[in-house]
Amino acid sequence: MIKIKKNKRIRLIAWLSIVCAISMGCSSTEMLKQEQTTMEQPREETKIEVSATDKELSSEIIMDETIRDNAHNIFIGTIEQTEIKMKISREGNSLTAAYITRTDDEKFFDGEMKNSTEFELNDNEGGYLKGTIHDGSFSGTGNISEKNVTITMQLTTFFPIGYDYEDYYSGVFNKNLPTSSIEVERFAQHIKDSVKDKEKFIKLFKYPLDIRINGEVISVESEEEMAYQYDTLIAESNFQEKIENMYTKYLFLNYGGVCVENGILWFEKDVNGDYKIWSLNYW
Repeated sequence: MIKIKKNKRIRLIAWLSIVCAISMGCSSTEMLKQEQTTMEQPREETKIEVSATDKELSSEIIMDETIRDNAHNIFIGTIEQTEIKMKISREGNSLTAAYITRTDDEKFFDGEMKNSTEFELNDNEGGYLKGTIHDGSFSGTGNISEKNVTITMQLTTFFPIGYDYEDYYSGVFNKNLPTSSIEVERFAQHIKDSVKDKEKFIKLFKYPLDIRINGEVISVESEEEMAYQYDTLIAESNFQEKIENMYTKYLFLNYGGVCVENGILWFEKDVNGDYKIWSLNYW
């Protein structure tokens, strides 16, 4: 396993986390623009100042390569006809990677950068993926489970590798969310598993909250009101289907909490130490 040089990366983690949150948004610049016009709840912890020196440094480094060094790089795309989300973590020319499908199947790889634009990943069953990187995307070919495949991916965001290489969130600061991939992704899975069960699902929210549907704001004060919205909104639309099929790993995290599926919901830890959904949005 790759060793992480902690002291070398402390300052990098601080400013690159900010740059990720500011520049990439939930998964795209368009998402940030939409969030600014539809998400009206103020979040004091988003008021971050970046020094001129750090701005210059971050601009120089983050434009260096598509698979950024010392970072977890998150891509979304397809292998053949299967939608996947892929994490490629890079340390120098060494890569580790994994992808997850919408049905929660997960596969792991190790690999390396062959040169500045080409890389190869290998699993432990003789399978591989190799691709060529260009302008935030890559396409390639491979062999998975003894089947030849093609792969097309687009970069959506990236996080600095933190003090724990194995923990995806350890390089991102959020005072309301401990840096634990196990906890975060377990709650995301719980959301996905609970959406068909009204009684379980309505207990996952932090009240009061606003539901935003295509620009319309619906204020919800309690579990009783959410039960009504579940019957009239969630269960009677493809809202439920989107949550049933959401990705549960390699999620976006910033000072507002964890973002799922381009902002369809956000969650964080409350004052009691429980994970709660604080925002639900659909457009």
